[in-house]
Amino acid sequence: MKHPSLPDRFWSKVAKGPPEDCWLWMGARLLTGYGVFSLGGSDGAHRVAWMLTHGPIPPGRHICHHCDNPPCCNPAHLFCGTHLDNMRDRDRKGRGNHYHPPRSGTGPGHQLSPKGATMKMLTVPVEDSLKRELDKLRQEGYTLNGWVRATLAKALKARKQQSATK
Repeated sequence: MKHPSLPDRFWSKVAKGPPEDCWLWMGARLLTGYGVFSLGGSDGAHRVAWMLTHGPIPPGRHICHHCDNPPCCNPAHLFCGTHLDNMRDRDRKGRGNHYHPPRSGTGPGHQLSPKGATMKMLTVPVEDSLKRELDKLRQEGYTLNGWVRATLAKALKARKQQSATK
């Protein structure tokens, strides 16, 4: 029995659509939403899509999403750039999610929201059971980016508010 070629094996896990749409990775994903594909190690599915379409990724370069959709593998939605290119793209689109304390010297709890401010990290007590689950995921090698942490913090805050009103 003949094994499928690498491109066939890869593209069989992508839900292709029209060229302007995101082509979603249907295989394994990280908690961040990025697809994972094995080329002898663990590689980002969007990086493999780029390599199959454009060839090797130059050293020090990242494969970034124009569409800002981590599971997207549509080569038309990807671009090769530096880390700085990716951060500038993020900031230009207003999707930066890192809290930068104000220069006035106020602490991280300060709720300054200037025009165009990005989502801030929220600090809320984490329930023990959720903390244990997150610790397990970290031990298994998962990492949580700022967006995931902020989303979890908002969900926990909403849950606490619901509990308080019951």
